[in-house]
Amino acid sequence: MNLPPDKMKLLSQYDDEKKWELVCDQERFQVKNPPSAYIQKLKSYLDTGGVSRKFKRRVQESTQVLRELEISLRTNYIGWVQEFLNEENKGLDVLLEYLSFAQCAITDGMESMDKLNPAHSRKALRNSRIVSQKDDVHVCIMCLRAIMNYQSGFTLVMNHPACVNEITLSLNNKNPRTKALVLELLAAVCLVRGGHDIILAAFDNFKEVCGEKNRFEKLMEYFRNEDSNIDFMVACMQFINIVVHSVENMNFRVFLQYEFTHLGLDEYLERLRLTESDKLQVQIQAYLDNVFDVGAMLEDTETKNAVLEHMEELQEHVAQVGLGAALKVKKPIQTKFRMPVFNWVALKPSQIDGTVFTELNDEKVLQELDMSDFEEQFKTKAQGPGLDLTALKVKATQKAPSKVTLIESNRAKNLAITLRKGGLSVQDICTAIETYDQQALSLDFLELLLRFMPTEYERTLISKYEREQQPRGELSDEDQFMLRFSKIPRLSERMNVMIFLGNFSDTAQLLMPQLNAIIAASMSLKSSTKLRNILEIVLAFGNYMNSSKRGAAYGFRRASLVALLEMKSTDRKQTLLHYLVRVITEKYPELTGFHTELHFLDKEAYESAVEYFGENPKTSPPTTFFPMFMRFIKAYKKAEQDIELWKKQEAAAKEAELSPPGSEEPLDTKPSIPKARRQQMDMIAELKKKQMVKEPLIYEGKDGAIEDIISALKTVPFTARTGKRSSRLFCDVSFTEESPL
Repeated sequence: MNLPPDKMKLLSQYDDEKKWELVCDQERFQVKNPPSAYIQKLKSYLDTGGVSRKFKRRVQESTQVLRELEISLRTNYIGWVQEFLNEENKGLDVLLEYLSFAQCAITDGMESMDKLNPAHSRKALRNSRIVSQKDDVHVCIMCLRAIMNYQSGFTLVMNHPACVNEITLSLNNKNPRTKALVLELLAAVCLVRGGHDIILAAFDNFKEVCGEKNRFEKLMEYFRNEDSNIDFMVACMQFINIVVHSVENMNFRVFLQYEFTHLGLDEYLERLRLTESDKLQVQIQAYLDNVFDVGAMLEDTETKNAVLEHMEELQEHVAQVGLGAALKVKKPIQTKFRMPVFNWVALKPSQIDGTVFTELNDEKVLQELDMSDFEEQFKTKAQGPGLDLTALKVKATQKAPSKVTLIESNRAKNLAITLRKGGLSVQDICTAIETYDQQALSLDFLELLLRFMPTEYERTLISKYEREQQPRGELSDEDQFMLRFSKIPRLSERMNVMIFLGNFSDTAQLLMPQLNAIIAASMSLKSSTKLRNILEIVLAFGNYMNSSKRGAAYGFRRASLVALLEMKSTDRKQTLLHYLVRVITEKYPELTGFHTELHFLDKEAYESAVEYFGENPKTSPPTTFFPMFMRFIKAYKKAEQDIELWKKQEAAAKEAELSPPGSEEPLDTKPSIPKARRQQMDMIAELKKKQMVKEPLIYEGKDGAIEDIISALKTVPFTARTGKRSSRLFCDVSFTEESPL
């Protein structure tokens, strides 16, 4: 009865009467014809030399013959199947030849016709049109599915140079039921070890035969157009999910995911969100659950690395100060929403001793404040495990064609970001430097630009490019800037002069004519209680945002104050500094005039003040130490003015709503929009490979694997996790190690 071992064991437990009933039932379903009878009939249908009428009569019975063959392959004893497939009969070759013939009219495939007699190709194409109107392609696929359900037959099919290609080409059939059958079979093959590569190769062949511009193009076309046939759409969504997400290599999965994104799958799934079909909805959700959110992965990777660094820092600290250390270990704060990373430069615990930060208690601040409003205003746009399909789209069509580059890629990216911050054209920037125009270029921009002074190597490349008289239009924007930038006479000297002039007034005001001014300023900073409280609040907010990802910090470099201006709220309308100023005004009004304490007082050592703020006196001269605080004070005052202006605008808007129409001129209540928007960071070029290399397993003889997989997929949709756990269903069948019959 051709039963696998587990079924044989179950059958042996039945009584004799039950066994006899099963034998009688088996006899009723068995087809008595030998394999050669079906093979001869199929060959006769391939004789395309006759006229159409004669051929029409001859193929009237073809579908019935194929149906009987399918039943025989599925229900007869295994010896019958082996006889059909053996070297003498070559039943698989005959079946494939008939399948190719039956569908060549559909694909208009002269490539498929190459397998037939060239002298009869026109007649064959005409006759195949007759066959294509019948169910022959569908039943041929059923026959192949029955063959593949045997281990030996599966091995033969997988090692055949054209079998999977012909099955895949059957997707061009007009019958959506046939397309669904093909996709179910291909999806099952994907889950057998080594099958995924064969399926992708078959779709590469499909692309060449059918003249696609992109792989899977026609599959997506059918998916969109056959929206009236739910069974096909379910099979199509299931296949896409499996072909994309059944591979373990993360890079490859992202690549395959992008292939379908490029073909418009994401937008189409958005339209299918409200489908009434539960079966289709389940398959769509399975795909979305498997999708890689690259941005979230990058953030998790950064978080992991930061936590590891923090652990090393804590271990170093423990080693230095022993186990009675005075610092209380700070626990990571679990926020309700995913928060952006605040890019401060945290001090190591070992660097805190003797600084202002030993006197601060940021945890107390967090207990006093309601942080839910802060989370709402500064949360990242992508939240939780849910997928924002539009955020995944990689807009390759909008990318400019690749251009010649003269400078290193990372340096070019950083230069591009800097130029966008400047908001000026290349010519305007260079002209301003040549004419020492300090009104045109801000001090911050000049200091950023100083890092991109052309190197000798870059100058050599630029000179070579010009000597060869190559067109400038082929250069990237960054290279064109560097070319013009390098032409400015005495560039380094000009830049340093402009930066010196930009800093001069602040420096002169802070340094004063004598050293006493520096000493007085140092004492002013060190003795300011309000400044200390301001730093405490900054530390609290920074730890609230970072501690769950990077670990809690005990202090930060003074340069981190600049980051308060760079972090924007979710709606991009305010900075973190604006929010802090608002909190200080409402919750800690006594701190609003903290900058009034920062003036010249009595003598104290400059080195002591620098060390008090966690800096190194050797690397922090007055010309850089004091201006940082001055800039923070200026930014703080500006934020106070902004908040006051917004309050007036809100009040005016409310008043305008209450006033009768036409009573007064409308007020512009929109806050000013920043000129330049902060560009998102580039993605990491390559993710860590997670490909698991496994030794091929020898198949132990259990037939029925393909049917098990197809049945299992209809019960439980494929997920990447299911594929790894359920080895019983998605079995490690290895056909590469098996020899043909």
